[in-house]
Amino acid sequence: MNPKPASEPDVTPVDSQWLVHCSPERTLVARRRGEDIELVKIFEQGSLLDAQQEAEIAKNLAHPGVVPYRTAGQDPVTNKPCVTMDYCEGENLERLVADAGPLPAGRAASMIAQLAS
Repeated sequence: MNPKPASEPDVTPVDSQWLVHCSPERTLVARRRGEDIELVKIFEQGSLLDAQQEAEIAKNLAHPGVVPYRTAGQDPVTNKPCVTMDYCEGENLERLVADAGPLPAGRAASMIAQLAS
């Protein structure tokens, strides 16, 4: 078997993916590769430098309430700048409020305290 040419990136195939969020500036896609799930923030607008700067800032914000960033680079699927992060299950606050209405004061205060820390 011939090895891959050095110019071809070693990319593990994506088993599945799903859209998490979309805006004119950024698209968030979750991708499963085997047992691993990563979140990919694709820069619809912006440069590779923007992605690299965001990843660098996020690495300096290491905290249990901040999703760990993995890498910054070119997305192999779209060829656009991107950052990859750990995928964390959780509630979507916008969807929660749309479905259930305003949050009770205690729950809102608890969320704000976590954000403030």
